[in-house]
Formats: sequence, C-alpha cells, structure tokens
Amino acid sequence: MRLRESLGACFVVLLLFAAACGAPDRPEARPIRLWTHWDGRELDILKDELARYEQAHPDVRVDLAARVFDTFSLEIEQAIRQGSPRAPDVFTGINDWIGNFAEKNILVPIDNLPGEMPDEFLSYAYEAVQYKGKLYAFPLSYECIALFYNRKLVKSPPAAFDAWIKSAKSFTRPDQDQWGLACDLGQPYFTMPFLLAGGSTLLQPDGHPALNWPDKIHWLELVASLQNEHGVVPPRVSGAQSRARDLFASGRAAYFIGGPWDVPPLVESKLDFGIARLPKMPNGVWSPPLIGVKGLFLTGKGDRPESRDLIRYLGRAALQRRFAVETARIPSLKIVYDDPVIVKNAHLMAFADQATVGEAMPNAPEIFAVWRPLQDMAFIPHLEGRVTAEAGLGAAQTAAAEDIRRYRAELASW
Repeated sequence: MRLRESLGACFVVLLLFAAACGAPDRPEARPIRLWTHWDGRELDILKDELARYEQAHPDVRVDLAARVFDTFSLEIEQAIRQGSPRAPDVFTGINDWIGNFAEKNILVPIDNLPGEMPDEFLSYAYEAVQYKGKLYAFPLSYECIALFYNRKLVKSPPAAFDAWIKSAKSFTRPDQDQWGLACDLGQPYFTMPFLLAGGSTLLQPDGHPALNWPDKIHWLELVASLQNEHGVVPPRVSGAQSRARDLFASGRAAYFIGGPWDVPPLVESKLDFGIARLPKMPNGVWSPPLIGVKGLFLTGKGDRPESRDLIRYLGRAALQRRFAVETARIPSLKIVYDDPVIVKNAHLMAFADQATVGEAMPNAPEIFAVWRPLQDMAFIPHLEGRVTAEAGLGAAQTAAAEDIRRYRAELASW
C-alpha cells in the first residue's frame, strides 16, 4: 500500500514538474534566419521592427545575423552551398545580385506573395528585381545618383550638358581649391549616365562584355575632358569620392554628383544645397542614372509561409515610410508618396524625379566582371595619363571576358 501511494505521489510530482517547465506538446518551430548587411540606423530600425513582429506572432522566432557588406554575398553563397544549418532563409540584398544567385539556385521567386504586387510598386523598382520573367526580391527602396548644387552659388542648374559645363567652369579656381564639379571620375558608376543617354550598354545580349567599342571610347574621353580639358574637377586622389563630398560640403564646389546616402552628412554640414536631374546630353536625352534596388530575398532553404509573411511585413508601407524619414531611403511603394511628410521632403522627391529617367542596374550575372576592369585598367589609368582611352578599354575588355569565362565554368559546377 505504501509502495503504491509512494509511486502515485511520484507520478503526480513528475506531472507537476513537467507543467512547471512548460513542456511543449510538439517540437519548437525552426526560427526564420534573417541575414542583413545593414548597419547604423537602418539596423536599429530593423531590430525594432523584428521585436514588434515577434510580439505580434508569439509562435515565430526570427534569428537576425548582421554581417559586413564587403563579404556578405560571398558568405551567403558559401553557407548555402555547404548546407549550413545557419544559412539564411531570408536576406537583405541589392538587385544586381539577382542573376548570379538565381543561376546558382540560391533564390526562389516570390511572385506568389500575398496581395496584388505589380500595381503596388513604382514600375522601375519592380522591374529591377525581375530576372528571366520572374520576381526574385521584394523591393524595399531604391537609389540612384543625381546632381547636387550649392544654392549660394547656383540658382538653378542648366539643363543642357554644354551649358552645365560652362556654369561649372565659371566657379572653378584651382589655385584656391575651388571647383566647378566634385566627383570621383575614376569610378565609372558616377558618369555612367552620360553613356546610357546614347542607348549604350556594358554587356552584349549574350552576356559578353562590350567595353572597347567606339561609344565607350567616346564616353571615357568625355569624362577625362572634365578634368583635363575643362578643368572643372580636381585631379583624382585616393578616396576621391569622400574628398569630393567634403569639398562640396565645405562650399568649395558648385556641383557634386552623389546619391541619397550623401544627404544625411550634407544636411549635418549645414550647407544650403539642392538636388536636380543630371543634365541632358547633346542628343537631347536626359542622362539616365542606374537605379539600384534594395530588397528582401528568399532562399530555397527558407521557402515556407512564415518566411513569406515576414517579407511582406518588413516591406509594408509604414516601414518604408519610416526608413524614408529616418534614413533618407527612397520608397518603392507608390502609396508612400501619398504621405504629406514624404511629398514635402524636397531631397527625397528630387531623387524620385531623377529616377523617372533612370535605368535599372543590370542584374545579369556577368555584370560583376566589368566594373573592376573598367575602373582599374581604363578609367583611372587614362585620367592619370598612363594609357589612351582605346588601350585602357581594350585591356578592360580582355580582362572582363576572361573573368566571365571563369565565372561560367564555375557556374557549371554548381
């Protein structure tokens, strides 16, 4: 009798212990692993929003991993290829990564997210995250370069390219370190609009480079003339773009070519500046900047309803508005532009206007092979007088073609 009572008492104790420990009836759901390369205020906002999401969805846990941008895309590739359990389900990224990741089957399309998507977005932001007819990212924001001008020196920038150069020359005093234009001419990205206005591209339809064609030679010679012939840009030095912004912020340059990321530090500098479209080229076409889109990507490993719901939550209009107000991001959702706070933001709306004549950043996987050769073998050496435009672009063409050959061989092994 005592034994039965003792066993019964032990059983009751065990039940009470299990209840006290909250023993689950089923295994805990796997967390959503979200990787991001964001930092600063963007990362703070993301953490805050994830806390709110988890509070509203107590059965879902999101593991956030913040990583360094320089190695971010490579780490994603390695984690997915190695089958790491900590590989991302969802990650933040840029639209020109899409081709490479899609070809390597790292991504899955997100066309079937809840809601009618195409009509929600600005067309150029939506188109930028498509690849081979499929949608591979949820567009959160976009960015492009535009023309900044010092309001104390320039009332309104001339629309025509030649008139703009004439205006820049009128403010140039090299002996006083005063310049018409502050810009890193060695980075092709900042002058790409002058090429795109003529309908040119860096890649042929089959993905091979087109860097040594006559239109590219003319482009490079035009860029070099801003420094060598017209003398409106200071000679290139190390860290040229950061120096360019410093020159502009200190009032020593009338114009500056930059992006939304330059707005917060320039506002902090107290400079009275405006933002306008880049000038029309002699053919009458506005210089179209490349439009880069920041978005949320879904991996094959993470393709489940919870991940898709999280993407939709983080892409909602209220959060795009918050990023716009607090970090100068340009929203991708049309509805955000109905907000008076956004409409009254002159800097943000200037970039939105510039983007209407822009072109999406190419997302073909081969695009990665052209930027470095263009900069290191053609633009910088030519600006420094070490090679002709034709020779520099010829070397860049050869190097890019070889890099593309190696990439395609690597792709075949995936």
